[in-house]
Amino acid sequence: MMSVCMRYARHREEATEILNMAFLKVFQRMEQYAKSENGNFEGWMYRIVVNTAIDFFFFLIKHKHSDVDHYMYVEDQSDLLAEMEAEQILLLVNELS
Repeated sequence: MMSVCMRYARHREEATEILNMAFLKVFQRMEQYAKSENGNFEGWMYRIVVNTAIDFFFFLIKHKHSDVDHYMYVEDQSDLLAEMEAEQILLLVNELS
């Protein structure tokens, strides 16, 4: 799961923080998973880790943390995606790490 966090984080310390928050959520929601009987445990845990990493990113942006300097801060560009061609979007997605 650390490798998943490293994809979203700028450095190892940030990834460790994300991973710790994710594992806390996993342990807090373990009973939910046991009751739901949906899918495998690893997939469920992976989804929590990814969502935690995304939440962490948006928390930094929302609070305009100094750590956000390396991220591209975009205000509201919801119309921008609607105007883009599918090929342009795919090119941008392929540039992601």
